[in-house]
Amino acid sequence: MPKRDCLNGSEINLVIPGHTRIEAIAEYIARDSQFYAESVVAKLFHAPQVLLKYPQIGRVVPELNQDSVREIFVFQFRLIYEIQHEDIHVLTIIHGKRLFEDAFKSD
Repeated sequence: MPKRDCLNGSEINLVIPGHTRIEAIAEYIARDSQFYAESVVAKLFHAPQVLLKYPQIGRVVPELNQDSVREIFVFQFRLIYEIQHEDIHVLTIIHGKRLFEDAFKSD
């Protein structure tokens, strides 16, 4: 699990569960462009690394309005994460046009 110093000197952990849908996103995009699919996947894996140093860089998820649940955008995808003490948990990755409520339903 990656670990780096935060701005305030404390250490934080980045937790990315397997159900973040990255594989499904890649398969869908690859139907049209393998190159673009690989690019999107690389950015989706790299994007959370900035959270290790700047965990509050994302905006508060408007549907929840909770300071601990935030999001950053990677292309048209919303990477939604929660700050829990010294951990950052990626909750889900959804397309920006998808309804937020549907993000937590089984596909």
